Amino acid sequence: MPTSPHPMDLLFSSLSLSPASCLTELDLSGCNLKAISNDIGSLFSLYGLELSGNDFVCLPESIIRLSKLKRMRLNNCTSLRSLPKLPLNIAEVEAEGCISLEMLADPLKQSDSLEPSLYLHNCFKLADNQSCIDWFISGIKKSLKLSSSLPLSFLEKKYNIVIPGSEIPEWFSHQRVGNEVKIKLPSHLYKKVGIAICAAFSTHYVVPDLIYSLPCSLTVKGKTLLASSCSLIDKVLSDHLWLGYVTPQFLDENFNKLLSEGDANGFSQIRIEFETYDSIWEVKKCGLRVIYKKDIEDLDQTMVQCSNSSITPYGDLDVFHHNFNNSAMVVECHKVKRSHDDCDGAGASGEGSSNDIPNPKRIKRHTETHGNSDCEESSEYKECDEELSDCDA
Repeated sequence: MPTSPHPMDLLFSSLSLSPASCLTELDLSGCNLKAISNDIGSLFSLYGLELSGNDFVCLPESIIRLSKLKRMRLNNCTSLRSLPKLPLNIAEVEAEGCISLEMLADPLKQSDSLEPSLYLHNCFKLADNQSCIDWFISGIKKSLKLSSSLPLSFLEKKYNIVIPGSEIPEWFSHQRVGNEVKIKLPSHLYKKVGIAICAAFSTHYVVPDLIYSLPCSLTVKGKTLLASSCSLIDKVLSDHLWLGYVTPQFLDENFNKLLSEGDANGFSQIRIEFETYDSIWEVKKCGLRVIYKKDIEDLDQTMVQCSNSSITPYGDLDVFHHNFNNSAMVVECHKVKRSHDDCDGAGASGEGSSNDIPNPKRIKRHTETHGNSDCEESSEYKECDEELSDCDA
């Protein structure tokens, strides 16, 4: 006796053969679906897909055919174990509370398309997942490559991944305890600069059904720009990592002009701050890395190279020595809870700040007091690197 088709199979089949094939939004949240029909791949006009609160274990591979799909929500699909390859144009995937999720397609998208932002709050099997870190770096590399061949309007201006975790990846060259870091970079390098950021955070409480946002701001010469933000509705039940990339095209013309002007020494100072004005947030550590277009060929090797980098703290002033291109970058970090005015006038204070994150692979501690004025005078990476050698002598 033949089995009757599942009602949901009939639904997707009828949708694909009807005027509903022009459907742009589909909401099947909370329907207790045990599976998603392969026919969903025929809904070619879908722009948004809401599948939260269902009981399926996986998504059909046909979902890759949804070429217009931009966002997909899978929140609290507690049986979901894996994500397949995703459609070409998808920009955002929410899979918060998917406690069984342990595997993502590698890569999530075709090699010639940008990776989507992934919001994986409370997906505990992905805690400190190295694959997620690799996908994040891969996404930056794709963004840099495509920025030279596509109109800016085709590129996402921000790219985020949120996963459970408590350790800032070593790839982020500048790391601190607390919620803020300052860097100085030569003003002649302002063009095509992107900034990768990372925060290890937790939440204390949330009011149900309210959306909470953790902003990250960039400040240059008193002008503040909202760089990105991490939002949530449900409380995170452990420490989480927010990995973000702010692309060069996000920085407007006026902001780039400020970066290009520099100070008397040829440097521009940028302050990165995770704004914890809302008391539900606690940012425990943060990190950043400045990305240049010339870094494309190096990104595949940065996880290895990072272990050969060193940060030498001089109180509130760090100088970062990066192996490729023999470059150096002056970095400042202000201490937790310290006022902006205090930080703006800060100089060397001797030993490394108590807020430095210990990392025996990358950090060399100096117990003597060193001056830094000579190093700050330099406007070229090479010159600063040579003068730092004199400082250490």
